Amino acid sequence: MLDPNTLASNLENMTPTGDEQAAIAAFSNAWSTYFAGASASGTPAVPGSFDTGIAAMRAAMTGFSAPNAGAPGIQAGISAFWGIISPLAATIWPLAPAVVLAAVTPPPGMSLIAADLLALFVQNLSANLSLHDAATAIAIKLHSDGGTGAFATGESATGSPVSLPIL
Repeated sequence: MLDPNTLASNLENMTPTGDEQAAIAAFSNAWSTYFAGASASGTPAVPGSFDTGIAAMRAAMTGFSAPNAGAPGIQAGISAFWGIISPLAATIWPLAPAVVLAAVTPPPGMSLIAADLLALFVQNLSANLSLHDAATAIAIKLHSDGGTGAFATGESATGSPVSLPIL
């Protein structure tokens, strides 16, 4: 199950760095650990099955250390992740023969990530939040906008359409 506490813990434990590629790797590793808990119909994600999505996330985040590019870079990375894993539902959650998954429908809130993060960054700074509280707030926002609301779609063994929430 996607757990924002897992994401928060991994965000909090990221080591600050001035190196963009190291920062991208740390963020994408945090997302990978978070997404490893994803399940469809109670079936957990197969370890390593979404690595191509993580690679796409890393590529899409290049440049996010430029001024005012952090939140849009995170949105670009999460969007790239979901875009790449869309056709991989049956590999990530093998439910055959009962259900054959064909695609993943990304969360509907992805287009809000950058704007919501920018507002949240300002709130976190003005409230002088601790690292723990700031990481938790960011994780909850990323979980809400970029983690929840996704579906794996396909068909049952009888040919009926199936839409399973990714939890």
